[in-house]
Amino acid sequence: MRLLFVGIALAVLLAVPRVGFIVYAVGPAPSFQAEGSYISVGSNKYYIFSAPRIDSWVILALAVAVAGYYEVRKGVRPRGSAISVAVLSAVLAAPLPLIFSEQSGLTIVAISNAYSSTGPVLFLAATALELAEHYMLPRRSTRILATPDVALEKTEKA
Repeated sequence: MRLLFVGIALAVLLAVPRVGFIVYAVGPAPSFQAEGSYISVGSNKYYIFSAPRIDSWVILALAVAVAGYYEVRKGVRPRGSAISVAVLSAVLAAPLPLIFSEQSGLTIVAISNAYSSTGPVLFLAATALELAEHYMLPRRSTRILATPDVALEKTEKA
């Protein structure tokens, strides 16, 4: 799997407008709202990491350009850890089910993509991890130059 394809999928997911709706609610005054930097459930606010939308697009464009250049032009193949982080970034950008349970008896299950702005930042980290693994860690490859039978035949002929 290439990071370039995950980056394109992440761009498609980032193009989805902010979504936040209640699927299931039990308790007094169920309300749910996903704003830019926080999620409001009932009367409580939960602050989340959020970058402005334009910054997310700039970070994603930069990361996809770097990943595409190194994968297509330089032939760099991502290893497992970089792919795992990239797939995690795409999962966080998708609408996820969020479960909130308050002490007042309010329980809400909502679908929201409130964490979509963390996807490009994680994808940039995956691209950096790909390059670090390629240039800093040695490639472990074993080549069999000759089997013992071939080596024995060559010594007998000489």
